Formats: sequence, C-alpha cells, structure tokens
Amino acid sequence: MTFNIIRFTKIIIKSSSILRSKSVMEEKLVSKALEANLAETRYKDVKIPPDYQDFINLSKKYYGINKRANDCIIEYQHPFSNKKFVIEELRSILLTDFWFYSKLENAEKAFSIPVKLMHKLLWEDIESELHVLIIKTLLEFTSKLGKEKDDYSKTIFKCCDALNEGIKRDYYSFIIASKHFEKYLKTFENDTGLRSKSLEIIKEVYRNNIKFLEESSKIEKWFI
Repeated sequence: MTFNIIRFTKIIIKSSSILRSKSVMEEKLVSKALEANLAETRYKDVKIPPDYQDFINLSKKYYGINKRANDCIIEYQHPFSNKKFVIEELRSILLTDFWFYSKLENAEKAFSIPVKLMHKLLWEDIESELHVLIIKTLLEFTSKLGKEKDDYSKTIFKCCDALNEGIKRDYYSFIIASKHFEKYLKTFENDTGLRSKSLEIIKEVYRNNIKFLEESSKIEKWFI
C-alpha cells in the first residue's frame, strides 16, 4: 500500500513537471509570436528609398550580411528608430562585412550608403557616446581603405568630409575620440592629397581640444 502511494506520488510529480514544461514552451511560443507580430507592425509602414533598397539587394545571396543591411536600413527609416542599434549595425557593415563589399565591382558606390548614413547620424542630436562610436568607426574604416590596393580616395574623402562637418556639430565628442585620430589617419602619411586632408582634421580636433581645456580649466588663473 505504501509502495503504491509513493509510486502514485511520483507519477503525479512527473506529470506536473511535464505540464509545467509544456506550459513554459507554450509561453515561449506565444512570446515569440507576439514579438514577431510587434516587429511586423512596427515596420509595416516604413518606406525604403530605392538607393537604400539597391544597397540591401547587393548581398541577397549572403543571408547574414543581407539581414544586417536590411535590419539596419529599416530601423534607420523608422520615425522612432533605435539609433544605437543602427550605428552598431553600420559599424559591422563597414568593418566586419568589409571583405564582401570591397570585392564588388562598384565597391565605392556600395560603401557610399553606410557612409552617408553615418554622416547624417553625426548631425543628429543623440548621445555623445554614439557620436564617438561613429567617429571611431569612420576612422577605422578609412584606415582599412588606405591599406587596400584599389583606389578608394573618393570614399575616404567622403569620410573626411563627414568628420570635418561633424566637428562643427559636436566638437566635444571629437575631443573624447581624439586619441584615435593619429592612430588611424597616419595610414595616409605617404599620400600627399589624403595626408593634407587628414592633417586638416587632426589640427581641427586638437584646436578644439586646447579650446576646451582653456575654457574648462581657466588656465590663465594659475599664473595670477
């Protein structure tokens, strides 16, 4: 009798455990379905410009790269987009997926889209740490381009223009990112045209650095 009770109890516990597991699985399925439904609703009315769609289509045979490009562009186009997500995806597109885009027949045209988005984001009123990430990414990207055998001077100049204009919008973020400039822009020390452009940016960054130090520390008071 005692044995039967114990056995019956074990069966109940096991059945209860199975039911709990089933319930958890059902909750996860419902949660995933809800998440997918919300995502579909969120992006339902997002319009993608033709040139952005062309960029997405470049990688249609490479699922991971294509998904990153698609998700990034769609999120960017959303009126309440997650800028952190967009910038991190753009960073991956320019650096992690560099091998793919750089081998395309018209690589500079392909790169022009993510560079343009980075340029626009540098002008947006977002957290300084996100501007710093954009700056660092553009510097790393131009350094990679400078090491390639093919001529990417047009793309490099576009990156430099984005940085030059970005300084006017948010010089404080450039001060924070100043340590990266000499490290990555020294790639162009043997190229007269690009060296001149990179030196122009570095000088402007250091000029703002000095200005910031003077304004924040009131250095002249030390000598009174």
